Amino acid sequence: MGYGDRARYKSRSRDKDTLQASLKTGEDKAWYTKALADAGYTITSVNADKANYVEYEVVKGSNSCEVQIDFDAGKAKKVDVITNLRQTEATERALATDEK
Repeated sequence: MGYGDRARYKSRSRDKDTLQASLKTGEDKAWYTKALADAGYTITSVNADKANYVEYEVVKGSNSCEVQIDFDAGKAKKVDVITNLRQTEATERALATDEK
């Protein structure tokens, strides 16, 4: 891993940790889509959207991650922000557009 790769990894990791900390539990789905937008993230793909679970691929700048939210009675009981290993075409396009 070269210096540039380490710097990008640290930036991605810091952004992911910051996003994780900002997404509290106990809110409804609409709150999370607004919170992501307010934090500067674009939802590029909805990988799952069920009453008890949603999974979004999000992009901010040149970074992408997945936001996974478990719901109970319409309120989030668990929120995870994880590395986005398999990106959809929409996410890849959004990242490619930012790099230009």
